[in-house]
Amino acid sequence: MKSVIVIASLLLASLLPGLQVQSQTPVIDTGRIDGVMYRIIIPENWNHNLVMYAHGYMSPDVQNTPQFFHNPRSDQGMQPFLERGFAVARSAYRKTGWALVEAVDDTEALRIYFFDTYGKPDTCFITGHS
Repeated sequence: MKSVIVIASLLLASLLPGLQVQSQTPVIDTGRIDGVMYRIIIPENWNHNLVMYAHGYMSPDVQNTPQFFHNPRSDQGMQPFLERGFAVARSAYRKTGWALVEAVDDTEALRIYFFDTYGKPDTCFITGHS
């Protein structure tokens, strides 16, 4: 009887949208959406909230390479959020320089990807710097 209840509970949980099992190990998801680099970090103590981090202006002379975007210094800046259990998602944007439209579009594409891949968080915040 107990196994039937456990199986039914797991089946029900899998059918409820946005209900996710808390991460047991940190997740680092990197890749490209429509050619644009992204980085998602979900800490093991994920509180089911998401911070979308928008970087500021980057000189058009900067080569936005994977080595530049995926570096320990950038992750270190996300630590105040990660230590408090927030997942963090950030986009490199498709171009450098004045890229306001691209920043909005690429950040929204990343938000949709996160929701589709990891489930809808309880709250989604956006912050950044310039």
